[in-house]
Amino acid sequence: MQPTVMAYPADLKHLSTIYLPWECPPLSMNDSSPASRGAVWGVAAKKKDIQQAVHLLARNVRMPKEAGYLLVQMHYRPRDNRARDTDNLAATLKPVCDALSRGSKKIPGLGLVEDDTPRFMGKPEAIIWPAEKGKRGQLWVDLWVAEKAPYPYGLRS
Repeated sequence: MQPTVMAYPADLKHLSTIYLPWECPPLSMNDSSPASRGAVWGVAAKKKDIQQAVHLLARNVRMPKEAGYLLVQMHYRPRDNRARDTDNLAATLKPVCDALSRGSKKIPGLGLVEDDTPRFMGKPEAIIWPAEKGKRGQLWVDLWVAEKAPYPYGLRS
């Protein structure tokens, strides 16, 4: 039996690049679980800040009418070349994707796609670029669009 591997849609087109205002990811998977109610609120406040920043920075991005799938590729260029795990960026990517989709009642999203589930949005592993001497860290996302989701999500039942 062969494993099922998701491929990118053949009709991907670059939509926009959004440069985020942080030099390093504001949230990390390595952050320990909040031990107090105040710490939980602190993490929630960071998530809200990320969503609001993305909402403001991407407010002029419009999905083409024929597009029903958004691919969100996160990039990070750190200020130095210490070893870093790409999966640690997932904690920052989650509120970014929430802001690009419908969002929630408390923090509405831009509504570029119906939901941030795999049927409407792809989130490939983040790319960590080598540091560039004399440059500060940089965090950005590239948005790509396609008519429909790739296999197996593009199947209609």
